[in-house]
Amino acid sequence: MDKDFNNEKCENTCSCGHDHSNENSLDEKENLNSQENQDSKKSFEENLKSEKNIIEELNNQIDSFKNKLLLALAENENLRKRFEKEKQDLIKYSVSKFASEILNVVDNVERAINTIPD
Repeated sequence: MDKDFNNEKCENTCSCGHDHSNENSLDEKENLNSQENQDSKKSFEENLKSEKNIIEELNNQIDSFKNKLLLALAENENLRKRFEKEKQDLIKYSVSKFASEILNVVDNVERAINTIPD
């Protein structure tokens, strides 16, 4: 049994005679932690990039909706102005048309009166 213990100890000792088995284990843990940190950092950066892309896309949609809203408001204002002008024209020309029709009636009445013998 002593021989097995000595062999084990020999395997974990370096040429200086010290036992470095714990140091190797710590180095492996540090490498593992370092790799995990790098993976975590890479994952975080990918998520951040993805979220930035989402934010940019949403901002583009907001800009698009703002433009559509402004166009709709401008179109609505143009329609309101056009309908107001048409309303004023209708009032103006309906009176003119009515007056024209009355004049035609008056002309016809005058002609009828003129055809009556005295």
